[in-house]
Amino acid sequence: MASSRFASYFFLLISLIAIAGSTYVAVAYPKQMLSIMFPMFPVVVLILCVLTFLSGFYYYKARVDEEAQRAQEREREMLQKIVRKVAKGKSTG
Repeated sequence: MASSRFASYFFLLISLIAIAGSTYVAVAYPKQMLSIMFPMFPVVVLILCVLTFLSGFYYYKARVDEEAQRAQEREREMLQKIVRKVAKGKSTG
């Protein structure tokens, strides 16, 4: 759970850095110079998309794991309450 959250934040940070760098390159150079100076621009955009997808995937995975853990905790608490009520009923009856 914590590792998924860490991976999510890591990929998000890398994605934000890539977005900032791509924006700087796109703003700093005109399109003609961009194709000459940075011919791998489509590859960078593709990598950016993959990193963004991975950050979303790991974020969703961490949320699902946390919700499953909370559901298990609630179920355990309910079972403990039932056991206590049954034990009280047996001790008084």
